[in-house]
Amino acid sequence: MFSTGSKLFFGMTGSAAAGLVVFGFFQNWDAIGVIGLGAAICALALIAGTVIYTRDADVAAADSTAALTAAAAKPAPGASLWPLIGALGGGLVVIGLVTDKRWFIGGMAAATVALVEWMVQAWAERASADSGYNRRVRGFLLHPLEMPILSAVGLGALIFAFSRIMLRSDNTVGPSLFIAIAALVTVFGFILAAKKRPSKGVVAGICTVGAVGILAAGIWAAAVGERPELAEEGKIFRDQPGQPSERSNCGEEITEADHHASGSLAAKSSTVAQVTLRDNQLTAKTFGDSVSTVVLARGLTVNIIFKNENPEGEERRLAAAYLVNAVDSAGKPTTDLAQQVVCTNAIDGGKVQLITLNIPKPSAAAPAGKEFKFYVPGIPGAEIPIEVLS
Repeated sequence: MFSTGSKLFFGMTGSAAAGLVVFGFFQNWDAIGVIGLGAAICALALIAGTVIYTRDADVAAADSTAALTAAAAKPAPGASLWPLIGALGGGLVVIGLVTDKRWFIGGMAAATVALVEWMVQAWAERASADSGYNRRVRGFLLHPLEMPILSAVGLGALIFAFSRIMLRSDNTVGPSLFIAIAALVTVFGFILAAKKRPSKGVVAGICTVGAVGILAAGIWAAAVGERPELAEEGKIFRDQPGQPSERSNCGEEITEADHHASGSLAAKSSTVAQVTLRDNQLTAKTFGDSVSTVVLARGLTVNIIFKNENPEGEERRLAAAYLVNAVDSAGKPTTDLAQQVVCTNAIDGGKVQLITLNIPKPSAAAPAGKEFKFYVPGIPGAEIPIEVLS
């Protein structure tokens, strides 16, 4: 009644059931162990039932018809990594449900791709008795999708890795590194264009080594982080709990982001005012008229032009201070108010910059010492009030 294979799996099922009873008795039926052993019992029992149903795929030697139609007589399915990728995608989906939605989206994408690829591969392997024809059928269906997507993903990964390398490299080493890599690519192109070109295997090996090298270096650079001056420049910090985030480059100090900053502007829409620094004094014009206070509408996105007319060599920035809703330690907005500061890059004399504002609170809500204003860091008295209408 029982085939050889089923005896093995039924025996393993019984052993797992006995282990479940013993473990549960001595470990007070711990949930994790009981669930794990219960799952093992179910899996082993399912395999045992499948094996006894197929009778171990045994075929009698005298049965010529069965020898041709039995499952064992059919070509074995080809090796595939898609089940592994599908399992990885399922794991990422579970992780994403409790951590970050990006993991969930990545897991869903991996599981979907694995499902489609595996289904088409399984169908193509049985399209005919000719394995070469089956491969061509699969390629006819999937290559128009696979090649562009894989190319885009590979190119994107290389670009991202190279950008991390350049952001990690010192600003004096970066240009030399860029030139060296460009020279290697040019030399490789000359080798491919030569009459006695290397074999396809050698070319594929060189490309693989180069791609893996760039990706490995990019992963290392991303893990280590940007070079210190860029990391400090891009840092978002809170001076104390409950305060909104503020960029670290709104002070008088000239930082990495200010070097070679744009000093010219094209035509801009929604420009409501121009603030000019001349002889360490701020003046403002709205629609061509000089004003002592810049009047803005609450919640409206506007552009302000800042022009530095101090002598050349005096790099200055324009900052705007106003109130927003404070946030708690969890980053959620509260009903309290806190000061927010935004600013332009520091620009040299004769240059212009743009600052974009969207102020959510009226200036009438500002307490003493927290007035809304434009100011130039490092120049006492260089200020212009901002009035935000409710």
